[in-house]
Amino acid sequence: MERNAMQETFRSERAAAMHSALHDLCQPLTALQCRLEMGRLAASGDGLREAVDGGLEETRRLFVAVARLRRCLLEAEAGGLVMMDAVEGGGRVH
Repeated sequence: MERNAMQETFRSERAAAMHSALHDLCQPLTALQCRLEMGRLAASGDGLREAVDGGLEETRRLFVAVARLRRCLLEAEAGGLVMMDAVEGGGRVH
């Protein structure tokens, strides 16, 4: 029984660390997105506007990745089997 308790503690600590890491990742992404939006509003010149638009698209992609990680973590915490399919969907959660 003690081994199971240790494994559960380890899983809980790992899950807490993952939640914290995801939160820490989202904070600067939010700030970056906000700054890029402000830059797009104030920008003059097509090059700057394209750069800002590209940066905004990258932040959207990062948020999608974070959401996928969160789903995986929640399923793992619930005791479900989480498999990342490298062939179909490039990281789709099953």
